[in-house]
Amino acid sequence: MAGAIQAVCEGSDQPIVAAIGIMSRPDNTLQRDAVRTAWSRASPLVVGCFIVGVRLKRTPRAPWDPRRAEQMRSADPPAGQLSPLKAMGALQAEAASQRDVLLLKDSVEIEQGG
Repeated sequence: MAGAIQAVCEGSDQPIVAAIGIMSRPDNTLQRDAVRTAWSRASPLVVGCFIVGVRLKRTPRAPWDPRRAEQMRSADPPAGQLSPLKAMGALQAEAASQRDVLLLKDSVEIEQGG
């Protein structure tokens, strides 16, 4: 193909065949490690990038959840408040060391009363 760009991953001279964005909750560190291990065995031509939001949005539990009434009676019931992730430091360290975590500043992780 004329004019095609061949992308390569840092540390490799092999062209990338597929780059896959994987939505990942901030606290899913073990799952990200498992994907890294499994995919690195599969092929160096497939690159995964974990996509993580950097803020937390507190939302109420679903209307049919029996715990919702108690949650809404709390002193600070969830109503869409945005706050920084408590694990931001750990995520930044993982992003720096693994080089496959994309922290999206304008994206939020939804917490449904959990």
